Amino acid sequence: MYRIVIALHVAACVALTASAADVRAELDARALIGPDGPAIHKPADRIAAVQPLDAIKRHAEPALDLAAVKSDDAKRNERGEPPRYAIPRPVSMTPRDSGTWEALPDGVSLWRLRISSPGAVSINFGFTRYLMPPGGRLLVYNATQTHLIRPFTDLDNAEHGQLWTPPVAGDDVVIEVTLPADAVPQLELELGSINIGYRPFAIPKPLAAPVEKSGSCNVDVACSQADPWRDVIDAVGVISTGGSTFCTGFMVTNTAGDQTPFFMTAFHCGISAGNAASLMVFWNYQNSFCRTPGSAASGNPGDGNLSRFQTGSFFRAGSSTSDFTLVELDEAPNPAWGVAFAGWDRRNQNSPSGACIHHPSTDEKRITLYSSPTEITSYFGDTSPGDGTHLHAFWSLGVTEPGSSGSPLFDVNRRVIGQLHGGPSSCSASDKSDYYGRFFRSWTGGGTNATRLSNWLDPGNTGAETTNTITTGGTGGAGGGGGGAPGNDDCASASDVGTGTHHASNSTATTDGSASCGGTNGGNHDVWWSFTAPSDGMSFIDTDGSNFDTTLSVFSACGGMQIACDDDSGEGLQSSLSFEASAGTSYLVRVAGYGNATGAITLSISHDGSGPPCPIPCAIFCPMTLAGLSLLMLGLSFAVRRTCRRRFVR
Repeated sequence: MYRIVIALHVAACVALTASAADVRAELDARALIGPDGPAIHKPADRIAAVQPLDAIKRHAEPALDLAAVKSDDAKRNERGEPPRYAIPRPVSMTPRDSGTWEALPDGVSLWRLRISSPGAVSINFGFTRYLMPPGGRLLVYNATQTHLIRPFTDLDNAEHGQLWTPPVAGDDVVIEVTLPADAVPQLELELGSINIGYRPFAIPKPLAAPVEKSGSCNVDVACSQADPWRDVIDAVGVISTGGSTFCTGFMVTNTAGDQTPFFMTAFHCGISAGNAASLMVFWNYQNSFCRTPGSAASGNPGDGNLSRFQTGSFFRAGSSTSDFTLVELDEAPNPAWGVAFAGWDRRNQNSPSGACIHHPSTDEKRITLYSSPTEITSYFGDTSPGDGTHLHAFWSLGVTEPGSSGSPLFDVNRRVIGQLHGGPSSCSASDKSDYYGRFFRSWTGGGTNATRLSNWLDPGNTGAETTNTITTGGTGGAGGGGGGAPGNDDCASASDVGTGTHHASNSTATTDGSASCGGTNGGNHDVWWSFTAPSDGMSFIDTDGSNFDTTLSVFSACGGMQIACDDDSGEGLQSSLSFEASAGTSYLVRVAGYGNATGAITLSISHDGSGPPCPIPCAIFCPMTLAGLSLLMLGLSFAVRRTCRRRFVR
């Protein structure tokens, strides 16, 4: 299908994309990333003459009473409730009665609303009504534009009609909508909750104030101790509910193996039919290298990236007895993220050893191991079998912490047998053990569809007692399912590729080469591909869609002549180049991070044997034909990608 997304910049041409899923993947891949959070889809004031921010109507929320919040958090902890990072403030605001509208050239309308709360660590939003017309987008960013979130478009419209955003760093945040003027009547947007952050959850490390991190005795999933668990690491994510609380959860498979996006967590994490739409899942949040357990580094901030997120779900089942909740995400995770679907074992038995994979204090993903058998018991029980609702696990390496709740307990066969309810363990505790709600008990639950797993995870009533984990490919997380340096870490091991789009990560890559553009070495942490031209003509390569600042270069051979090099000619901080290629000749393609930037790479290669490269962007107009409809774009263009002739040969 044809998709048009507001880009608000002069574009050369319009691309044909295969499906809404392709556009979803492209937008997700372009989520702002890096210490300064540069966005690919920029705020309107970066690319058009608009009113200054001081002229935009502001809604001010009172500062939080942090002493009262701290006291309330202590009481919540005593009651076994999930930890919070923000305090919700209910509101009812729409573009009809709040904010500032203005008209931009070429039939584009812009609406902005400024939200502030003195001293806030972050602010996030719950739109209790969200319906974006095609061609529109919503951005959220702080007033200094050091933290921006990916665009939300009509692809984020969901059956539940809501949209909840990740936190944005700072106490002064802007909500911005741009859309075609004739689509304004179709916009449905109501801000129902302003959530004032007081803990630095899900914001870039350089923008967060120092805070107590997870204990140094914890073990990164990049460490060798996690090697036997690589296939299940990428099933686990850190979550936010109601823009306020955080926990851990995991994707789970069903007996059909059809990758229905079922997601499990703990019942006490507070997800219900009334707030499931507010669930946000952050994937692949893990350190790119192993910090030695027990070291100072292991107890300090890591280098994990929180750009890979999705928002929204539907409640399916839950029960306090075994402390489980099952939801269905309102869309599948981006395939490029490599999210796994964890297998499970519902048999009435213990496991001799296994692991828990979790986000302690909602920091980077860790792994905790047990080497002695679990015990069937009650929650916080000291006898077996007790009421049979829980498993008691005794840790031999690592612990869990607040924020780990809802994380999966895997048996010796790497199948889920429970999810974390609670326990006494910590790096300083003498009792390093925890209690998990049993998958066995949750299977039948309370005897109804809304209180048991069986109807959802065995839709064909097969009676199967176990399933195996389904891995989905993709890049996964740095230090996660892949582990170690990438296979194309050096030029000599360059991956052979043809035209098309290719994904990789340089998060664990070394530096093997150098180039003449893009600062020192032409960037660091490089990875390599080998491309053979199918005919004489022009080859086009770009890193559009990567989630960090890239540099791009092409060489005749390893250690050979540099043919082309580019730093920022692509979209945002991405790279784009073209060169004349000869039929049957192989070229070495190097992608590196500017400075020491790392992340997920999207590399697109196309080749045109029929003529010269794309012309320069249209300075005055671009005639385009979409399914027979000719459009004339003046100045501001609605575009997905600059591709011209390239689009026909990918």
